[in-house]
Amino acid sequence: MRRSGPDEPQKKLAFPRRDVQAASMHYLPDVSRYRQLREQEKVMHVTLEVPHSPSTVVRYLGQIDMMNYRAGNPLPRYEFGPAPDGGSLSIARAKKGGLTLLYAELPYEWVNPFWGAAELFFPAGPLAYLRLGYELRETEQGCLIDFYGYRTVRGTGFLAWLVARNFMNAVGRALQALKARALPPAEDPLSISVFTEEAGALGVDKDTLMAMFQDLHPDVRVGKAVADFLGSAPDKLAARIKPLQIAAHSKLPEIDLIEFFLRATRRGLFNLSWDLLCPSCRGDKFRASKLHDLALKAHCDYCNIEYDADFSRSVELTFRPLPHVRKVHGQSYCIHSPGNALFIHAQLNVWSDEAKTTRIGFPEESYSLRSPQFPFSRSVRIARDGPVEKLIDLDEELGKKIDEPLILGQNCQITLVQKRTPTATVKFYRRGYGDYALTAARVTAMQEFRDQFSAEALAPGLQIGVENLCFLFTDLKDSTPLYERLGDAPAFALVRDHFNVLLEEVRQNEGAVVKTIGDAVMAVFTSSQAGLSASLGIARRIASEHPAVKVKIGLHAGPCLAVNSNDTLDYFGATVNRAARIQGQAQGGDIVFSRELENIASVSLPEDFYREEFGAALKGITDDARLVRWTLKVS
Repeated sequence: MRRSGPDEPQKKLAFPRRDVQAASMHYLPDVSRYRQLREQEKVMHVTLEVPHSPSTVVRYLGQIDMMNYRAGNPLPRYEFGPAPDGGSLSIARAKKGGLTLLYAELPYEWVNPFWGAAELFFPAGPLAYLRLGYELRETEQGCLIDFYGYRTVRGTGFLAWLVARNFMNAVGRALQALKARALPPAEDPLSISVFTEEAGALGVDKDTLMAMFQDLHPDVRVGKAVADFLGSAPDKLAARIKPLQIAAHSKLPEIDLIEFFLRATRRGLFNLSWDLLCPSCRGDKFRASKLHDLALKAHCDYCNIEYDADFSRSVELTFRPLPHVRKVHGQSYCIHSPGNALFIHAQLNVWSDEAKTTRIGFPEESYSLRSPQFPFSRSVRIARDGPVEKLIDLDEELGKKIDEPLILGQNCQITLVQKRTPTATVKFYRRGYGDYALTAARVTAMQEFRDQFSAEALAPGLQIGVENLCFLFTDLKDSTPLYERLGDAPAFALVRDHFNVLLEEVRQNEGAVVKTIGDAVMAVFTSSQAGLSASLGIARRIASEHPAVKVKIGLHAGPCLAVNSNDTLDYFGATVNRAARIQGQAQGGDIVFSRELENIASVSLPEDFYREEFGAALKGITDDARLVRWTLKVS
């Protein structure tokens, strides 16, 4: 799918979008026609043995969009329409060898790391059907790649053979590049070594970039890592830069890369984009240059679903270089190939008249089984003593709600059947997969973001959910007597110094000060561990550096809403209210939080603190709270 960047208009196909569904239904065969096409197919192969394991090879080969680019194949443009039984239908247009190819495409199929395939249906022209795919077989030297192309033709088939031969020759060249340049995951975590370019070919001068970047971060390795990335990364990655990807690739702290891009954007070297990600395919379906313009809902044409914005799950901050830094073109060949959907371990199309049988190895402990054609999902648990063969009737497993997990063996031959729809797409989702997304929940809870983009706020009245944040509230004990005892100027200086300590500890633990109210502070963190770590640092430093001041600290974590409050980004909800009330239970020199937070944070009681459990009635909250107090020992 060719995607426009924020400054390019989206190009459209020749037919109106309302015709996409009708055209796709016309191009896609019914079950009997599909069997006819498969019976008439002929095949071409490209095989190559490479000195790499299948798990290494599939990381590159599965990125079919970049493999096509490396092979010099044409760039298709896609349009989508809703499928009558769920999901979507897609049609594409591409030019190859002087021919304009128009085709409908079924969702890709794959089982990582051993095979993947795509099926294309052509309403006119020399090709009627094309199935492209790869199989990987482990060998003593590494693995054997078998890339195949099954085709069913119209007429004599010479023109179709010529198109297929040219395509397969291009694939062969791309596989040679893979053989020469593939690296193990530890050396190339982003799987881009096969697709990188020389800096000169991209029009990028790394020395010039280093001069631009030199004062953006005290660690010179950070600027060098970004310059190296911009000087070699393919457009697919450079058009939507994810700081966490560069951190993984360069083995540098994530916080350093995030702070670099925030400062570089403020300097005018990058544009930032708030991208609303589809929860099913993780594609960016809505982009906004400011939080104020962020939409509460978005629609994914590919998955044919509408979804809500959620700071923790679906809103991601990405960066795009300005042309004087690097010119990029945001475009993609394949919208949902294996390399673009690493969160899906296996994806299979199941026709209503034929069982689909394949062997799947499950390296992780749990998955989620889903299909856009069925109303329910099913939890999957992988057991060492689980079945080695399993018949899965999708009408039963996904047609109704079932709470208990489906048990499968670690290496299981699965047979899938269904009668609900002509074809259903089944997906085994990985649980807890991280895709290097810098979520809005994380970045807006960082002090660097608040410092650089203090004007960034949601539109008035817009409320966006956040799955979990930790809130820290502090206040001074007996501040009024402090001013009377020391005098206004000395007391004010002491309070100001205490604020500086709070700010330093909050920043060091990747948090942000949301606001101050008199002597009180509200701060936010993305994890309970970070909030508790900051609290310990504050308590120790205040006692050591400013013993005349006693700080009362309270913590609580949970879901909340991000809101606009006086044109700044603020938070609202029961979690925030409870955190403020818990802080009211502190006495000075102590940290108060719930038993639940203590368990989640998994931080052992430090030797320089006492621990006490107690119950309390919190003002305005109906249920009594079971709280924990950590008090700093007085030396």
